[in-house]
Amino acid sequence: SHGGGFSPAFKEFWYPQWSGSTVYRYNKSGAYLGNFNVGNSDMMQLWGDTDGSFYTANWGQDRVRKWESMENAGNQLWEYYLGSTAGGVCCDGTHVYAMRHSGNTVWKLDKDTGQLVEEFTLPNIQNNLHGGLVCLPGRLYYGGYDYVRVYNLETRTQMSEFSVQDYI
Repeated sequence: SHGGGFSPAFKEFWYPQWSGSTVYRYNKSGAYLGNFNVGNSDMMQLWGDTDGSFYTANWGQDRVRKWESMENAGNQLWEYYLGSTAGGVCCDGTHVYAMRHSGNTVWKLDKDTGQLVEEFTLPNIQNNLHGGLVCLPGRLYYGGYDYVRVYNLETRTQMSEFSVQDYI
């Protein structure tokens, strides 16, 4: 598995099978709860939303997708084509942010429709993205190998950077 995610609606951690279509569910204590099938493979990252829906970055399919819920996991609500290998996806509550496996372009999408809001670039992006994209209101975290860079989404500037022990 690569980029696991947290579902705030279900209060569970979800880890996609690489490169299959199964998502494994764990509670906050790490106990296995079961799994569900999305019906789509190559999930590089998964990100849960507050309403129970979730987003996937589908590696070899060059797309990010929004899915209805764990109960209706095969019901795709929208998809957006990135033009090349999808590396990560996250949602800040208003917008979805997606990036390719390589490059510094960020696609900002409407979380309800999947329509492109804007495309922009970030400075100092190096290495490759393997499901290490995290966003909070006003912030985007990019995990590249052994570091995380924090960006201000308003100014599109790097705010800080910190090292991590193992590769992301």
